Amino acid sequence: MFIDDNPAECELMQQMHPEVTTVLLPSDISSYPALLDRLHGFDKSVISKEDRVKTQQYENNAKRSEHQSSFEDPQSYLESLQTAIAIVVAREQDQLRVH
Repeated sequence: MFIDDNPAECELMQQMHPEVTTVLLPSDISSYPALLDRLHGFDKSVISKEDRVKTQQYENNAKRSEHQSSFEDPQSYLESLQTAIAIVVAREQDQLRVH
């Protein structure tokens, strides 16, 4: 999906990539919410548990940013997070989230 407020950009996208849904934003920004509500390109058939905790994730990200500003160098900040990463093959029950 391509969304832009420039008619020339939208026209160019439609010409070059007709398979892409192209949406011209109206000049009145107060109509954006209604327009976005009508777009179904981002709809999900199922809302996962992880989707429901996004607000908490955003709050945690803000806290991390604040925490990061208290360090003079990036290495010290990263070590303070004590992050552990595991890379695994997606399981069947992970498919909705992977989507």
